[in-house]
Amino acid sequence: MQPYINSYSVDLIIDVKNQFISANVLFNYHCKEFATNELKLYIYKDITIDKICSDREMIYQVDEEVTDWCPFILESKLIKITFGKAIAIGENININFQYKGHISLLTKYGINRISMDWVELGLYSPWFPIVESLEAALFNVNIKIDKDYEVVNSKKLRDTFVLNKTKPYCDCSIICSNRFSIIREEVCNLVVNTYFIDYRDREFAMDIANYSKLIFNKYFNFGKIGEKELSIVLLPREEGGGYCRPNLVVLTTGNYSNNKIGYFKYLAHELAHLWWCKANSNSWEDWLNESFAEYSALIVLREVFGEEEFATRIEKYKIKAEGLPAIEGIDRGHDKAYEVLYIKGSYLLYELEKTIGREKFIELLNIIHTKDIDNTDKFLKELESYTNEEIKDEFKLLLSKSKV
Repeated sequence: MQPYINSYSVDLIIDVKNQFISANVLFNYHCKEFATNELKLYIYKDITIDKICSDREMIYQVDEEVTDWCPFILESKLIKITFGKAIAIGENININFQYKGHISLLTKYGINRISMDWVELGLYSPWFPIVESLEAALFNVNIKIDKDYEVVNSKKLRDTFVLNKTKPYCDCSIICSNRFSIIREEVCNLVVNTYFIDYRDREFAMDIANYSKLIFNKYFNFGKIGEKELSIVLLPREEGGGYCRPNLVVLTTGNYSNNKIGYFKYLAHELAHLWWCKANSNSWEDWLNESFAEYSALIVLREVFGEEEFATRIEKYKIKAEGLPAIEGIDRGHDKAYEVLYIKGSYLLYELEKTIGREKFIELLNIIHTKDIDNTDKFLKELESYTNEEIKDEFKLLLSKSKV
């Protein structure tokens, strides 16, 4: 175990027919504050906590009401742990959680569920106790599930699937089905497995596999990623959108046939998060994830579909960006946060690319990725070092202004 990273060791049972889970979780928490008396975690609202114990003196309280604490975690309740003695910075605490409950279908968007066709679990309706600060963690999950189901990215040992997440991240997504078909490709020494459930989506899945090759051939100019194998899972739900996790991209089948260029950009955005995923996603610093992923998608769209298609889209971004709030300091729950972080941020990166040139801009992206830049201060420091103080100051001002 890495000494400064939180970790979860989990025994998880998924009862698909009854839409039910039971779990035994050992959470190793690494204290990052000077004196921690209290730890706040959240779990899906319909989970029943049977037991929480620790190697430290503690008491705990589980709220019954849904808590509005994060704009993309909509149906969770608070678990508050209070320690008898303050935990010093650098100390590790072991906490054992035992719980069970139903996870049928997330009320809004339907993005997490247990259903007969597929199981999709993750932080959107957190099946595991997630720390309020959304700290990255390692996960080792032993999963027992109904016969004939397969768990994506896992290894099967007898009747148990072992899901071992060795790259720290704030989420642990579990995707299962008894109906998977797979298309396997290799690009730039990366094995890409495209999973689909409905056989009618086979042609669509083949397009996704081919698009992925085009996208990765461009993105590897940004630098290497740790993944040697990637799963792209196509889920037949209409709402909820896609997301990217280490070794995993989840997409919806959506309106692909009516908007292939738009879907290409959607795929490219999610794949870009394999590079742009280091900043805090529950703050305005998320622009370093979302703006960079969105503009990376536009860059590769320009390469594949041409300058005219790119110019049309970037003009729309410019119009939408006018009058939006500043990126700097925007609350992640603001009703304009999406437009600010995805649209406005992308347009500002386009302006930066025009200023320094396309080749130098790609080199800058490579620097930002390889140096693991995870906040705006570090980004601005690198921008100044790579260009000059004037360009850095101008871009810093754009981040703080409403007008583009």
